[in-house]
Amino acid sequence: MAWTFNPFSGTFDQKGSGGGGSAFFAGEVATYADLPLDGTAALNSRWLVRNSSGTWPFPNYRQGGIYIRTSTVGSSRDNDYTLADTKLPDVFADSAFLLYDNGDSTRNLQFDLGSIATGTTSTLTVPASGTIARTSDIPTTFAASAITSGIIATDRLGTGTANGSTFLAGDQTYKAVSGVTTGSVDNAIIRADGTGGSTSQSSDVIIDDPVVAYAVTGDASTDIITAVGHNFTENQRVRFQSLTGGAGLFFGGPGSSTTYFVRNISGNTFQVSTTSGGSAVNFTTNITAGAVLAVQRNVTLRTRKQAFAITADAATDTITATGHTFVNGDAVSFYNLTGGNNLDEVSRWYVIEAATNTFKVSNSLNGTARDITASYTGGTVELEIPLVLGAPRSSALILGDKPDGTIIGGNVRGFGAVDLQTNRNGQNAIASGTFSFIGNGQNNTASGLRAIVVGGTGNTASATDAVVFGGENNQATSSWASVAGGTNNISSGTTSFSAGSSNTMQSAATGAACGRNALGDRDNAWFQATGRFAVQGDAQTVRASLRGKSSSTTAVELFMGFSGDVRFAIPSGKTMAALITVVAATSGGEFANRYVRAVTIANRGGTTALRGAVKDLDTEEQIGGADVTISANDTNDAIRIEFSGVAPVTGCTAAASTDVITKTSHGFSNNDDIVFTSLTGGAGLTANTVTYWVINANANDFQVSATRGGAAVNITTDYSDMTAARLFRVVASLDGVDVGHGT
Repeated sequence: MAWTFNPFSGTFDQKGSGGGGSAFFAGEVATYADLPLDGTAALNSRWLVRNSSGTWPFPNYRQGGIYIRTSTVGSSRDNDYTLADTKLPDVFADSAFLLYDNGDSTRNLQFDLGSIATGTTSTLTVPASGTIARTSDIPTTFAASAITSGIIATDRLGTGTANGSTFLAGDQTYKAVSGVTTGSVDNAIIRADGTGGSTSQSSDVIIDDPVVAYAVTGDASTDIITAVGHNFTENQRVRFQSLTGGAGLFFGGPGSSTTYFVRNISGNTFQVSTTSGGSAVNFTTNITAGAVLAVQRNVTLRTRKQAFAITADAATDTITATGHTFVNGDAVSFYNLTGGNNLDEVSRWYVIEAATNTFKVSNSLNGTARDITASYTGGTVELEIPLVLGAPRSSALILGDKPDGTIIGGNVRGFGAVDLQTNRNGQNAIASGTFSFIGNGQNNTASGLRAIVVGGTGNTASATDAVVFGGENNQATSSWASVAGGTNNISSGTTSFSAGSSNTMQSAATGAACGRNALGDRDNAWFQATGRFAVQGDAQTVRASLRGKSSSTTAVELFMGFSGDVRFAIPSGKTMAALITVVAATSGGEFANRYVRAVTIANRGGTTALRGAVKDLDTEEQIGGADVTISANDTNDAIRIEFSGVAPVTGCTAAASTDVITKTSHGFSNNDDIVFTSLTGGAGLTANTVTYWVINANANDFQVSATRGGAAVNITTDYSDMTAARLFRVVASLDGVDVGHGT
């Protein structure tokens, strides 16, 4: 028999059995944890658990349903009770399903599905928030967000006449549209109050004419280009796309495209020049197809900040704004003017004769003062900061006026450049490099390819991939040079770095200068200072590393630099004391020698010499016979660090039949790492570039393996002469103190 839950009695019944009911159960409990473990629950007794408990799918989850006590040990419910294969049913008849309030069982919810058409399943969808109301509670009015489809009569939205000449205002009345020009509008201005105006007005949004590509043809005999319907102006910057013919003109992406200036416009025709106002470019074949488009088109969003209350004196044309921060050339606008005459609230004005609490204005940059014919008793002035969004194939994003070659607008931005700074002190203080970036700040310049100035004031990144992260008056002037921050730092060496205050990495130096008044006057070194006596770098510490290889007793000089050919120089007018640590490790890492030396060296007037003796502080050798010498290199005004290795083993021979190398008293032991510096005849071994390990060593012969303790290398042809050597990789660290000469 099937079990059916009776919601009215709160018990299970067996369908058609006539039995069941509450007598079927020994008892019922609220949750699994309430099942008894004592003698009140007999073996094989059935218990109804009305509610599931715990959190699914975690182990503490217990499902509601019928549990049978299958054990009476009493240690745990998991041991004593088993869930029967009878669970709460998933489907109920509408008349049998009843929900009641847990606190008041007289409050019930009953379903009635009698109004649903036969054979139809309706779905009750519960919203993410809100309340499901009864039919009698449905409201007669709706919020606007509740209307998702259908058509609402216009007269239900507001009062007045609704037609093509009116609009619905915020006061829910239809009003006539005025001051709007229909059709195509170039260089239009849309103000925040909805009115239009001329391009000279102060505005919140300026939409320049969009970038349009015009089809072109061209006559090589006259250098005249035809683009029907173009709207270019004299000296406007343009680029070509996908030209067919037109040899001598260039087009394509940012790496290959050339910017031209429009010249000699006549109707649909014009010529182009590579410079503003220059002569026409001579192209040598006719243009039969292609396109031309303007480089600079913008959407300008003007913001306003720094508002000050004003009065204005007609007698002197002077405007008083206590505490203003304007400088000459700032663009400002007025509003809420009281009294007065000859200023307005729609034009853009430029500050001139700025002084403490006062200034005058002109209607052009650096123009003459506006004649105020009647005094103003009140009003507000605001500084305008335009945000210019460049269109495709022009500047990517510019904070500031459209480029116009002035301090306000600045020069043209680089292709794909981003410039977000809020002020500049010259027309060059812009992101002019291709794909350059200025993140914020003021008066910054990013003129190199992919150059970056993250922020700060007066910083310059003028070379390829040069970066200045912030600070003030910092310069990164060489490729891949960078300045982390601070003030007045210069990184002019390739891949050089500086940070702090008044540090300089010179143009021939790759390294880093940090602290205050450090001077990177040598390549591949780290310089740090906390001040100076008289000039940069006359009181600083310096660190460097040098390297070299040795496979014989011949002294090898250690060098710096990417190519290992740069000496550590001692500049004229400096004395340096240094602690030099040299480590010489064999090529396979089996052995290493250590040498520590102290030295003082000076360059006085171009003569470089040691000051005192070189002091041996430590020598630790696993392979004897090697040595380190330190001396002054007066010819190159540098310190000379040399390493001498151990003598190679010459006159070795090798037999292909046994892979054995023979040399009387060779001196090698198993696991020695060696290289062959010369090989005559034979095959199977490699000279100079491969390290081998000695195996099966006897007094007068040995074999070699390509790995430590590995199998012997297969020598396929006899060698008649071989030289085996210890190859040392040698690195020296120099930790020094620079002292400049002077009083």
